[in-house]
Amino acid sequence: MPIRSDIPATQADSPVIIPGEDLFQPLPVPYSERFERLVEFCETHNSEVLASLPHVAAELADGVGYEALFRFLRLYNGNSIAFAPNHQAFAARYGLALDAARYERLRHLCNGNPAVDIPSGCGMFNALRRVAVQRFLSCTGDPREAARRFGVTRRYLRKLTAQ
Repeated sequence: MPIRSDIPATQADSPVIIPGEDLFQPLPVPYSERFERLVEFCETHNSEVLASLPHVAAELADGVGYEALFRFLRLYNGNSIAFAPNHQAFAARYGLALDAARYERLRHLCNGNPAVDIPSGCGMFNALRRVAVQRFLSCTGDPREAARRFGVTRRYLRKLTAQ
């Protein structure tokens, strides 16, 4: 990229970041190939994924599926959302069709709070990556390749395998 003389070098060399761009989002854009692959991974390794997720996310995933959960997380990740009076109103407000029993269990998990804290996309991504790393290590046993493929340190892998 040629440097224009009327723009300082630091601005000319850096890419323009558009607000709302998905470049730094930890969860992929819905209906993209990455999104579909992530949903497929979670469905294939359902029990391990559910065990690794924060309790609110696990309850939602078990109730509405991973595709709906990830779309919901892209909208509300890291936020606190208010409970609706009942599961039908919750479904209308947030687009998650939980049955009445699961909705009450979710309210119970939140200890009667009027709102629920939705896990962050980064936290979810890290939990899912941890499952993927564990699966990779169980299949290959190669920590060096796992570190390279997943962008983690050898120290991270030692702590992960010590658990």
